[in-house]
Amino acid sequence: MTVKLKVLLIMAAILLASIASSSFVVSRLIAQKPVLLAMEQDVAKVSNFGVPLLDSIREAKSDVQSMRNGFLNAALTGESESYERAQEFGAKFEQTAEAALNFSNELGLTEISKGLEELMGELPHMIPLGQEMAETFRGNKVRGGELLEQFSQGSEGIILKLDELASQIQVETFDRMSDLANSSDDVKKMGDQLILTMLVAGGIALLIAGSGGAYLYLMIGRLLHYVEQDIDGVMAKAPADSLHLKPERKDEFGKIAHALRIFLDKLSEMDRLQIEQREVERRTEEKRLKDMLTMADKLERDVGKVIGSVASAASEMQSTAENMSSVAKDTTHRANDVAQSSERASANVQAVASAAEELSASINAIGHQVEQSSQISQNAVQEAERADTLIQGLAEAANRIGEVVSLINDIASQTNLLALNATIEAARAGEAGKGFAVVANEVKNLANQTAKATEDITQQISSVQSATNDTVDAIRSIAKTITQINDIAASITNSVEQQGAATGEIAHNAQLAAMGARDVSEHIVEVSQGAESTGTSSESVLSASSELAKNAERLRSQVDDFLLHIRKGSAA
Repeated sequence: MTVKLKVLLIMAAILLASIASSSFVVSRLIAQKPVLLAMEQDVAKVSNFGVPLLDSIREAKSDVQSMRNGFLNAALTGESESYERAQEFGAKFEQTAEAALNFSNELGLTEISKGLEELMGELPHMIPLGQEMAETFRGNKVRGGELLEQFSQGSEGIILKLDELASQIQVETFDRMSDLANSSDDVKKMGDQLILTMLVAGGIALLIAGSGGAYLYLMIGRLLHYVEQDIDGVMAKAPADSLHLKPERKDEFGKIAHALRIFLDKLSEMDRLQIEQREVERRTEEKRLKDMLTMADKLERDVGKVIGSVASAASEMQSTAENMSSVAKDTTHRANDVAQSSERASANVQAVASAAEELSASINAIGHQVEQSSQISQNAVQEAERADTLIQGLAEAANRIGEVVSLINDIASQTNLLALNATIEAARAGEAGKGFAVVANEVKNLANQTAKATEDITQQISSVQSATNDTVDAIRSIAKTITQINDIAASITNSVEQQGAATGEIAHNAQLAAMGARDVSEHIVEVSQGAESTGTSSESVLSASSELAKNAERLRSQVDDFLLHIRKGSAA
């Protein structure tokens, strides 16, 4: 028989004892239910009808007494108020007696109900008698005395009957309360029997549980002691024959014995596997160290190439930034020259306008001024074309810087990827790769800083390109305006030859030339501002390239420290 079945049998015995005791208790409670319900109904009747009935009888007696006293007082004194109060108490008696009759019927008190009905039948005769007595007594003492005697006897009879009814009600109520007390004693006795029954049943259940528990404790305790000894023997790798529990047992401990023998076999198998595992771990560690050294050499080559490319790109950016600064300064200088030429052209055009007003006296001076204005315009055109060429070179240099920045950004991305790979390899290396992970993180941070620097440089280059485009547009507008001035100067020359017919035309062209000169001055200011913006941007590019070169050098130092740490770890 298995241990599980033994436990189930003991639990079944306890359960049967509990069910038997519970069934007995429930049956006794069911038997008590009608008695308790009857008691509850009797208590409710006494409380709801018995007490109100007794109160109604007493109140009816008080009403009769008050009615009698009222009629007597009215007969003796003749007060109308006493007469009216007597009638009111008579009417009130009828209501009180009716309520008492209802309570009596609810309680099933036949004699009481019959007595109340008789009293209610007598009262209608008493009220007219009292009225007649009160009215007659004041005029006829003899007849009034007779009526007074009849009224007093009748009312006193009603009062005595009410006292008898009250006594009967008290006796009836006492009898019912006695019955309730007896029923309560019976219920109490039944409750005591139930308690005794439950105690006996509980004692039997405890006896069964204690006996079964002691049996299970002794039996299972001995078997568990054997299990403990056998487990110690298995852990000590003792022979299977020395174990206490045998697999042939038909209970759960037979399965435990079988499992212990399987575990003993597995321990031997585990010893063999551990030896093989240690050999595999030794080979794996050797391969890991070799792979780490190979990876360190590859990382040194790859990162060296990347750092070299970054340093080269930084140097090229510095050179390009210096060229941009030089071009910007040259552009500013030439823009100032063009501004001065424009101012001279404006002054000459004003002189032409003045000469037009005095054409008859200064034709030779006008011709000289027109010729000089034409020469200045040609010089301005040449200067504008030269400035346009320089700005075009500046734009090409900015584009080349953009390409270099793109290359640096690609290098930073590749460095970030290498740092990520290094972090992964460091995680695989475990404790030996902690320093590797720290250095790889520093490499990743430097790559991120490089990417951020290239973003700043890209923004600065965009500003330079925007300023360069604005400068190109302004210079082209200057060239167009100077060409207009040159055309106007030619017109002035033709007008000088036809001075008689073209005086008005000369004045008009002079005004146009003045406006063109003002446009030239305004555009030259824009060119100068664009050149200054270009110079500022080139300085920003130069600063960013210097920072990039410093970051490249720091990256080289971190990588060297990282590789040195890896090689030391591999050697250890």
